Amino acid sequence: MTVCFSGHRNIDKSVLPRLKAELESTIRKLISDGTDVFICGGALGFDMFAEQTILALQEEFPHIQLVLALPCPGHYRRWGAAEQEAMEEMIDAANKTVYVSSEYTRTCMFERNEYMVDSSDLLVCYLTEFKGGTVQTTNYAKRVGKKIVNVADGGTNG
Repeated sequence: MTVCFSGHRNIDKSVLPRLKAELESTIRKLISDGTDVFICGGALGFDMFAEQTILALQEEFPHIQLVLALPCPGHYRRWGAAEQEAMEEMIDAANKTVYVSSEYTRTCMFERNEYMVDSSDLLVCYLTEFKGGTVQTTNYAKRVGKKIVNVADGGTNG
């Protein structure tokens, strides 16, 4: 089974401990249910937390794979230096990296999101605001009949 992730970039620091615990618990349950491929979109915030959690769990579950689905090469070049370095380390550590576009276009982020959903059986999201890429990705997943788990709701289906 394959799972993808989508969530907000800006997350209130007060919810991070609970969110990270819920995310790890959700991923562990998915692994026990047979998930072995996890697709992340290489964005700041929730995506980065998911990527870090999967990489940490690979020590315990070496069969799981982290696939990065990135909008285009260098999509992170305008980020701060520390965030750029973290993304480059993530690319190096991932089992596979897929670029949905060879260069930045006004639609490459949406194409990345649809690629992740189309390539997955289930979407794990962190959805608390009903605007932006996460809500668009979640709505797309609903339209194409994918299962959705929103960790903002304690892992309930959305």
